[in-house]
Amino acid sequence: MRFLRNTEFRVELILLTILFVAAIIGMYMQCGTIAAVYLLIFCGVIFCLYISYSVVKYRKMASLAEQIDRILHGEELQIMEHCCEGEFAVLATSIDKMVQRMLEQQSILQKEKVFLADSMADISHQMKTPLTSISLLLNLLQEEHLSEKKRLQYVQDLMKLTGRIDWMVYALLRLAKLDAGTVQLQQIPYQIEDLIKAAVTPLEIALDIRDITLEVQMQPDLQHRGDISWMTEAVSNILKNCMEHTPSGGHIRIVTKDNPLYLLIKITDSGRGFTKQDLPHIFERFYRGQNADTDSVGIGLALAKRIIIAQNGTIRAYNHKKDGGAVFEIRMYKGAV
Repeated sequence: MRFLRNTEFRVELILLTILFVAAIIGMYMQCGTIAAVYLLIFCGVIFCLYISYSVVKYRKMASLAEQIDRILHGEELQIMEHCCEGEFAVLATSIDKMVQRMLEQQSILQKEKVFLADSMADISHQMKTPLTSISLLLNLLQEEHLSEKKRLQYVQDLMKLTGRIDWMVYALLRLAKLDAGTVQLQQIPYQIEDLIKAAVTPLEIALDIRDITLEVQMQPDLQHRGDISWMTEAVSNILKNCMEHTPSGGHIRIVTKDNPLYLLIKITDSGRGFTKQDLPHIFERFYRGQNADTDSVGIGLALAKRIIIAQNGTIRAYNHKKDGGAVFEIRMYKGAV
């Protein structure tokens, strides 16, 4: 009888025995033998009921402790308690909820570890190529009989590669901050005209060099509440992607519309659009499509989507039905979605 090893049970048993003995002796002294015998029988019944109840209770506690111990040793199981009501059933249910919550957190942590490992592998792979190229270019620059033209070309290549690494590190840090939830996004009203202008300005020279026409169709006096600096980065990344996939002489069109539910920003280019293989993956980190530019890292669209989602928005991409170019449709909702 393992429950007798329980100190609390032994103390209760001793106190109950003393109480019953004292009551029987008192009854014998006050009322005689017959009354004492009746009390003895009554106390015996109560004592047996108490023992039975205690045995059942401590067996349940032992079963609960065993299940918890199995969980602590790595088994995934649900704590079972067949009582429909009572404090013990409430305790078992509460412990089960706690265990399930811990298992959920463990699963989330495991997924985060896998995601972190995959991200580190992707980052190291993305860094390896430009770093290898930089190492080769530095070795070439050390040659004594290198012409000035070649030297200048190698220096320009080095600047491109370092710029690529700089952009990669910058974008990854921004993504990491968004994923960690450490970014405090402002909720300030701003003009959509200011947003589009801020996103387009850094690309004006590149658009002019590539002979790409930019057309903006905007409703007047459009406003939205959010963080304009982060949204500028998101829209600019999308425009940059469109520019890289638009041929010389092509065009990019920005259309903004407003309705009671959301603000719409639609960006369309006259490029070749997305292939069926690329379309489901274009917002994934480090994904480079079949038509990607040689200098593309594959982070810009992933960062843009993360920024838009963080500001209660959505983004989707598809091909234009008539022209076949790429279409990015951003919806910034005015309420919770």
